[in-house]
Amino acid sequence: MTSFEHAPDVFSLYPEVFVHAVSCMGLGHDSTSKKIKKIWPLYFAEYTRLCLRNQLTVDTCRFFPIAALFGTRFIALLAVRGHWKDVLAPQSVESCVKLFLEECGRRGVKSVAFPSFNPILDGYVKDIFLKNQSIHNIKTVFIYN
Repeated sequence: MTSFEHAPDVFSLYPEVFVHAVSCMGLGHDSTSKKIKKIWPLYFAEYTRLCLRNQLTVDTCRFFPIAALFGTRFIALLAVRGHWKDVLAPQSVESCVKLFLEECGRRGVKSVAFPSFNPILDGYVKDIFLKNQSIHNIKTVFIYN
């Protein structure tokens, strides 16, 4: 069974996969994106490149390998909206999360850091994780802001 824990400082943890929920604009002005850009600049450059070349579309999930000394093996880019001003649509979130869970199942992932969207969507995402237990082996989900 998957457990959900709130992580006040997700960057002090080492989940196997760090989820970066993004728009397709490549701007990343939020505090999490700024930290990711500093910690994993090669990933962030690739994300920006995909956006500038219009190669990133809503409802997609891509895994990027991370060369790290501890724990974190991948950043999972979830393109949940086209523009940062767009309202998050539950169907976009659901399709991205399902793609993410399928890929985690293929890769044998046991722990992930997942962003908090808002209280209503967070409950929805938790339900998607729990309803799709058969396609993934995730034991711990660290929810971060």
